[in-house]
Amino acid sequence: MRETLCETNEKNKIKDHSNIKQRRCSLKPSFKIVLGIFMVYLLLIPESLASWAYKFVVNDGKIFVITDEEIVKTDIVEQIGEVTYYSDKEGTYSGNFSNTFLKGTKYFSIKLIPIDEEIAVKSEDGVYIRTNYSGEYAGGREDYIEPIEETIEEPKTNNNLRTALIIIAMSITSIIFVLVIYKYQNR
Repeated sequence: MRETLCETNEKNKIKDHSNIKQRRCSLKPSFKIVLGIFMVYLLLIPESLASWAYKFVVNDGKIFVITDEEIVKTDIVEQIGEVTYYSDKEGTYSGNFSNTFLKGTKYFSIKLIPIDEEIAVKSEDGVYIRTNYSGEYAGGREDYIEPIEETIEEPKTNNNLRTALIIIAMSITSIIFVLVIYKYQNR
């Protein structure tokens, strides 16, 4: 019958060296378990961890970066477009796309400012927000058409918060698991 290294070490306890080998041997299965759990967690992390470098809207093939600056209603001239597709996941989308504002959010021209330099976006709470032209968008200018076989629902809550909570919960679970294994092995 073949003996494993752990069984051999336990039978032939030779001074301090065998105790060290025995501990190393007993840690190997635990390490494999912990590594396996981390691999499963990596598979469970949602795709939404990929995030955009900045908040923006696309109007007529042009990217406008969202600022923190509000615009008074008297400086708003007329509606020039609206968000036709929203996603907080990185990718290339067509139409008047936004990674911040939901589908249906309106774009407006600003008094005395050309629409190829700045536009205003009306937020959900009715505030007009200034956006600055940043360049041409890689996606198409045509409107986004949702796939026939499935309908993509607009998110109602902040996915980044949910993702952060999932990662925190998984991390705490992993730490507790490692501590339990460590305590069990040091008995």
